[in-house]
Amino acid sequence: MTQEATHLEQLRDAWKVKIEGDGGHCPCCDRWGKVYRRPLNSTMARALMWLTQAPGRGDGWTHVPSTAPTWMLRSQQLATLHLWGLVVGFDSDTKLASSGLWKPTPLGLAFASNSAKVQRYVFVYNNEVRGYEGDEINIIDALGEKYNYQNILANYNGTDSDEEY
Repeated sequence: MTQEATHLEQLRDAWKVKIEGDGGHCPCCDRWGKVYRRPLNSTMARALMWLTQAPGRGDGWTHVPSTAPTWMLRSQQLATLHLWGLVVGFDSDTKLASSGLWKPTPLGLAFASNSAKVQRYVFVYNNEVRGYEGDEINIIDALGEKYNYQNILANYNGTDSDEEY
């Protein structure tokens, strides 16, 4: 290994320690970097349940900006579910789902129907998954004590209600 390669490896190792800790500014580009630990929360779980029952276009895709309830649009949590592989967004030109079209993945459908589990936390750096941690949870665990899974299913009507079930 050359001296330059060794030095670069040492710099990468130091950067990894920095971003996995408190975070910091890159000494090369001055961009902030940090690995964030994100929990799968109740709002995300409700958004996934909505998407699995949403009025779609007939091809599995739902145009979220024009059909989602206000509580969900305000929260902006649906897109975060892609980090667990529970939803996918459509955009032919970029990695971002700027078209507003979303659909649940097979894992997302299974999770929303309480027949699959995912780990509670995801580690993310630069919008890329770096790993998972925590107990495996189901949709009921993700909803927590604030929301009742059976009541959400029984009372779903596609409206803009933010009623606490």
